[in-house]
Amino acid sequence: MRKIERQNDDIVVALSDDDIDLIITSLRETLEALEDWEFETRTGFKRGEIERFLEQVQSLAKHDT
Repeated sequence: MRKIERQNDDIVVALSDDDIDLIITSLRETLEALEDWEFETRTGFKRGEIERFLEQVQSLAKHDT
């Protein structure tokens, strides 16, 4: 992973295929391993937020050519 630049509240980074795989795998495992009652406390995010973010990452990975 390499930081490219910072734009206001956004950080632009370059990710390798391995970086993307790590993010996807980690998010999937988090979604599977944590119960609903503990999810937000342990992650700081609602389950739906993580599910949407995972979908976005997967979509970017699929469309990257």
